[in-house]
Amino acid sequence: MHFSDAATAQIVTIATNIFKKKDRLVIINKQYILLAVSSLLAFGCGDSGNVKLSVDFSKRAEWRYAMAATISGAIASADTQRTFESAAQCTLSGKPDAKNPSVLHASVAAVSISSNILGDAEMKNLKNQATTVRLACALDDGTIMPEDSSSIPVVRIGEWDLYKDLAKTVPSLPKIAIRPGFVWERQADIPLDTKQGNAVGHLFQSFSLDSVRGKSGSVQTAFLSWRFTYRVEFKERSATGMYGSVPSAGIGSGKAIVDVTNKMLRSASVHFDVPAATQGMYRISWKEDITLDLVK
Repeated sequence: MHFSDAATAQIVTIATNIFKKKDRLVIINKQYILLAVSSLLAFGCGDSGNVKLSVDFSKRAEWRYAMAATISGAIASADTQRTFESAAQCTLSGKPDAKNPSVLHASVAAVSISSNILGDAEMKNLKNQATTVRLACALDDGTIMPEDSSSIPVVRIGEWDLYKDLAKTVPSLPKIAIRPGFVWERQADIPLDTKQGNAVGHLFQSFSLDSVRGKSGSVQTAFLSWRFTYRVEFKERSATGMYGSVPSAGIGSGKAIVDVTNKMLRSASVHFDVPAATQGMYRISWKEDITLDLVK
């Protein structure tokens, strides 16, 4: 069986629709735990050596972040395999909220797209859609909200969705002062509207403060990392017969650098793996790498 570009794009869209959020108002539970008894004792002795991770956008009149996403994968049947690759770059430009300094109101510009499964007209249309995106980014909570939930564009290149990738690249920051070794968790149940029927995406993230460089009174920089799992629970089986072909779980890892002194998110990145389903007519798998960097 030979896969045309159009067929490949359609199959990829079916597969990755399960990772698109239907309701952007996701309820998130946060839990804060300690990994070691020594860390617990240290917290009980006061705030000495602890740092507070936060973001304050009021420190600049305008902010810019460079975002890049690359995706590669394969679609295989019994006798054929087709690989696909997509890449996107854009700039997020925004201004601080007038009342809440942890919120940035951002728009998208300088969009660049490449893909081996989409034609020029499709890529042009996606660029136009991307430039209409308006987001409210509450980086303290790791929450990304569309400014107008009634007009969320579908921005995809194969598996790429601007909103989805940005949302999972921004870390959630704890509300308390912490020190290296502290671990906190975030859980979310995400309603999904897929071509396979109604579903719920279960997201679990475990964050860790790995290290802090610099001394109190000088510029301090915090280095974070996290791991996450994402599993899709289908509420009904699709009548198309392709249910078994759709990947229903993935794992990933991320890291971020936070300027503690100046209250800035300097950079963040995520790697996400979605293995092929174990049954079905097609075997679809892909990998994503996403980066977000503050433009000075």
